Amino acid sequence: MNVLLTGATGFLGAPLAKLLVQQGCQVYAAVRPESNRWRIQDILSSDNLHLVDCDLLEPDQVAACLAHIKPELCFHLAWYAQPGKYLTSPLNLQHLNASLELAAQLAENGCKSLVVAGTCAEYNTELGYLSESSPTAPGTLYAASKLALNLTLAQLAPQLGLEVAWGRIFYVYGPCEDERRFIPALIAALLRRESTRLTPGGQVRDYLHIDDVALLFPLRRI
Repeated sequence: MNVLLTGATGFLGAPLAKLLVQQGCQVYAAVRPESNRWRIQDILSSDNLHLVDCDLLEPDQVAACLAHIKPELCFHLAWYAQPGKYLTSPLNLQHLNASLELAAQLAENGCKSLVVAGTCAEYNTELGYLSESSPTAPGTLYAASKLALNLTLAQLAPQLGLEVAWGRIFYVYGPCEDERRFIPALIAALLRRESTRLTPGGQVRDYLHIDDVALLFPLRRI
């Protein structure tokens, strides 16, 4: 199976890339030339992994990429996610538009299935809890852009002949996580015997290991 994977060099995409390679898929990873590939260093020599230089914000590059690959399935995980900036960044709107363009190009090139990484931040965070049954009420530009993509694809995909699965991912942790995120930052501070700024600790978070998240994606075959 030819699989297109966006965000393959990211925290979420890297373990999925490794799993798909292990399962024998022909994985075409759309990566920007400047992307740091350290998270997938151990599979770069695999015959099942094919790196394709492609910036999703450049429609011409996306069109050329898909015309070459002709994927049967696409996992779309790429998004702007720089810690401390992504929640309010206007770049979210660029990725929203790029994702809609990607869906259209996938359909044009015969792809029938698209799996997209959403976020638990799409839910109403002011209720004091989050669950899959919570109402949606995004409180940031990041979450609003993700939800807008979800709602738009729900209307657009049937017209394109594209089946879409949307996974709202909750809190994750694990190897190769950005050092600026909560758990790595806390571990680093402890190793350095330094104090770190924390809240009183009244929040409850249900964390999921990143490898377990990757296991869920391939099981959702449309």
